[in-house]
Amino acid sequence: MDNGPDVIFVIVYMPYNDNSVDYFDEFEVVVGSMQRLVDKYIGCKFVFGGDRNISKTSNNRTANTLDGFCRGNCFTWLDHVPNGTYTFHDDVSNKFSMIDYFVCSSDLTASSVGINILNDGDNNSDHLAIVCQFTVKDILSADKCDSFRPVKLLCDKADLDVYQSLLSQSLSQIALPADALLCTLQNCQQHTVELEHYYCDIVHCLHISSQYVPRVKAGFHKHWWHPDLDDLKQKCIDITTLWSSVGRPHSGLINDERLKCKYRYKQTIKAAMQESDKAFNDDLCDHLCQKDDVSF
Repeated sequence: MDNGPDVIFVIVYMPYNDNSVDYFDEFEVVVGSMQRLVDKYIGCKFVFGGDRNISKTSNNRTANTLDGFCRGNCFTWLDHVPNGTYTFHDDVSNKFSMIDYFVCSSDLTASSVGINILNDGDNNSDHLAIVCQFTVKDILSADKCDSFRPVKLLCDKADLDVYQSLLSQSLSQIALPADALLCTLQNCQQHTVELEHYYCDIVHCLHISSQYVPRVKAGFHKHWWHPDLDDLKQKCIDITTLWSSVGRPHSGLINDERLKCKYRYKQTIKAAMQESDKAFNDDLCDHLCQKDDVSF
């Protein structure tokens, strides 16, 4: 990063305790992998987040091993703020546990800062989302932040006439390296710099012209999404909000309705994805059978 060390974010899934003789060995292997990352990138700051599959309050070999890893590297194993009692839930077997945590370099946040648990209605995972605020001060510039935000251009919503006019005007100003383009020598090194400049000029023109094309954050659109899912999503959010307002009970009419709504939402999403894949495969097969190379 500019003016400071890099911050490396790592997602970790610790092995599940299946009471096998290999469990602790597998746990140590994952901790060893984390330590290798720390050793490889000495001087960097770290944030390890994910499913620890153990509670911080546990008093056993696995918890002591992870705690030793934290103390040995000056990391902080953050606590949760008291806005929830679990991060994992299995509503069928009625099991709830606090196993999702953040471990980070101690100077990224104060030890008093806690992890917030987000119990959103549109989260279909059996793990609740967790969030925490980290302080990186001035080591991350705004320009560098922007460079890591992938976007998708919505060409179907762009004014193609304006885009074509701007692009043509920009490209017409590029000097054509005729000698380099007409060169017939194999492995020619003489025109490498000219071709590289020519390529960069074309990319620059495309980039400038794309400023007039609407864009959204990558992953914003799901091609299989339909309006029915919007309704189900909102119903899940509403019933979860109501359920939270009455103390998040694990039984009763409101909880039963929440589980039913969540189940319908998950099944509808699954069906929509399967239907989209099926339609895509059918179209692909039709184009192939008709020998329509362009559409295929």
